[in-house]
Amino acid sequence: MDDVIVLSSDDEIETPRPSTSSARTEWPIFSQKAYTNTQTSTEFSQSFYGATKRTLPDTSATDAKRPRQNEVETRPAATVKPQKCAKPVQSSGNCAQEACSTSASNSAKPSSSSKFAKNMGVEKMPADEITGNLQKILKEVFGFSSYRSQNQERAIATVSTRERDVYISFPTGAGKSLCYQLPALLYGGITIVVSPLIALITDQVTALRSKGIPSVALNSKLNSTERGAVYDDLRKEIPTTKLLYLTPEGIATDPVQRLISSLHRRHLLSFIVVDEAHCVTHWGHDFRPDYLKLGLLRDIAPEVPWIALTATASNEAQEDILQQLKMRRAKLFKTPTYRSNLHYDVQVKELVKNASPELHLARFITRILTVQDDGSTSTLVTDGKYTGSGIVYCRTRDECEQMATVLEQAGVSCLPYHAGLKNQVQEKWMRNELAAITATIAFGMGIDKPDVRFVIHWTSPSNMAAYYQESGRAGRNGLRAYCRIYHSKSDRGFLNFLVAREIGQVKHKKSGNEKERDQQVKAIELGYQKMMDYIENPCCRHVSLARFFGDEKTKACKENCDFCLNPKQTETAADRSTRREDKDAEDEGTFKSARERLDKEIANEARAMIAGEFAKRRVNRSTNERRETNDAAPLVSDCPPLDLNDKRIPKLTKEKRNGVVDAIRKALKSNWLDAKHHLVPKTAQQIEHDIFKTSKFDGDYSSKAAAKVGEIRKKTKASEEYLWPPCSDNPFVNASNLLG
Repeated sequence: MDDVIVLSSDDEIETPRPSTSSARTEWPIFSQKAYTNTQTSTEFSQSFYGATKRTLPDTSATDAKRPRQNEVETRPAATVKPQKCAKPVQSSGNCAQEACSTSASNSAKPSSSSKFAKNMGVEKMPADEITGNLQKILKEVFGFSSYRSQNQERAIATVSTRERDVYISFPTGAGKSLCYQLPALLYGGITIVVSPLIALITDQVTALRSKGIPSVALNSKLNSTERGAVYDDLRKEIPTTKLLYLTPEGIATDPVQRLISSLHRRHLLSFIVVDEAHCVTHWGHDFRPDYLKLGLLRDIAPEVPWIALTATASNEAQEDILQQLKMRRAKLFKTPTYRSNLHYDVQVKELVKNASPELHLARFITRILTVQDDGSTSTLVTDGKYTGSGIVYCRTRDECEQMATVLEQAGVSCLPYHAGLKNQVQEKWMRNELAAITATIAFGMGIDKPDVRFVIHWTSPSNMAAYYQESGRAGRNGLRAYCRIYHSKSDRGFLNFLVAREIGQVKHKKSGNEKERDQQVKAIELGYQKMMDYIENPCCRHVSLARFFGDEKTKACKENCDFCLNPKQTETAADRSTRREDKDAEDEGTFKSARERLDKEIANEARAMIAGEFAKRRVNRSTNERRETNDAAPLVSDCPPLDLNDKRIPKLTKEKRNGVVDAIRKALKSNWLDAKHHLVPKTAQQIEHDIFKTSKFDGDYSSKAAAKVGEIRKKTKASEEYLWPPCSDNPFVNASNLLG
């Protein structure tokens, strides 16, 4: 049986405790003051909940008696220490730069060989020497005089023995990365880190180099010169690199496998680390099939200890991770999900009073960023910078841009994060020159920004584990931060559509076996149902999150969520959000309707496709026109066009018509859910036939066909169902009508 160490919530706290006294003055909920388990907060300011400070009796003695949560291996209560900097650590100043741009030389800052071990081979180390060297590296390289928590210290100590595999499940911001980065510098070898995203790898490599730690990445973004520099160093008798970051796709390539095998034969492999380990399991919210290829590393280097890291794994996901990674004698370190400095709440858009939901959001952000440690207010900006900044998650890129515009108009400095301006926008946000950044959920993974003051979801998330990970990006410095969802009745119907589509895609994918697909479907359904329960059937928000991850002993937070502050009001709002029939409410806000935006995008794409078709005709004008040479040739499609022998349009071949039917069929299959797949062939035939009947010549037919395929694909991209026939008695839901 694997050893499991589950620490109480006291062990997870990342900030210093206040001195014990008979009474303690309560900080207002908008304060940045660091919160601990024994501290509570009063209601929101009068703008939102209406209350004032009050003095509460000391509860530390009572809290100390609380049962330790899911503890298997008994440990004394941990004394949590603040992770203080022993000396300033230079920042990279550009966390957004691409890994390839920093890998040309693949050299880190000059570092003293006395700070960490040279790569002269991995050898066993006495326990007392391990402890002393860890403390030295922690202080001299990472700049900390103590560990963030006792749980982190125990995990690092266990990893550093290299005697067994280690599984670490810590909340976001609890210091997981140090659990492998510190031991990696202890031994005279290289640590391989597997990470799912190049952007995530880039940020981690940049951060390590800023500390003088030689770190490199091998990925598809590197050119031949940069890639050659990495290989040249790793082939040296004594390589410089201490941490090598790879993607799971890269591990499957023959050159990388030969490189890893060479390092292993030369005794130069210290550890193999799997970051974001939930990606390996079908029970995870972000399953990635390429993670299943990691077993290749176990075969190449069987003796090297593994470290698996995650912040979001249920009990089922945990068991699957251990099995998929073939972890041996694994020691498990888990901390509860509860983070007392985070305040969770849900706002129902239709119930917002005296303002549009967008203006309500802008006021909320402004208030967060103007309240100081002592509860007083100050100016929003000092010396061109905010006291912190936050993230507003939107569903689409178009919505990100519109929300950023709305917030700017409301006086909140904000920019959207998307291709073309990513680096500049992220750098401004990191320096707190922006109050907020609007982004899709892809943004944030691996971003090392401790002073994120709020994470707001403008539309309801579809998965509980994903929401916990995204909201957990707030308050990593231990100070008060806010996690809010703006929910609308329309979200439920639209999310039903999205989740049903996702399930349909899983069921019809060719990779994996039926059991794995069933597991993934169950995980999607469970994550969605628990997310809706969190929103529509409220209890303590922290308890809801804890239960999803198998923690049944977390107690109600008392005053760190909207439900515990005001249960009756929260229940009333949730009830009204599920039965409200006010159709006008769906049109509230400053955004244009989703239908208008989508129609405009479809028209633009259709025009582009038509222009492309005419461009092709101009190119081919000087060549002989293609002639129909074999009318009797068999057609490859299983749903040939109707009236195939109708020759009303000269030069329009059977092959072209058959190709159009096939293109429409593929577009419809990608758009429609499983329940309608049996209708796809005949619908494709009918759509093509309508195009044929309304076209006057070959070019007209081609243009209309291209526009129709583009229209269907645009619907799919916007997660909107294409309706056919376009009439009122169509039995399928038009998803765009569900958009608020």
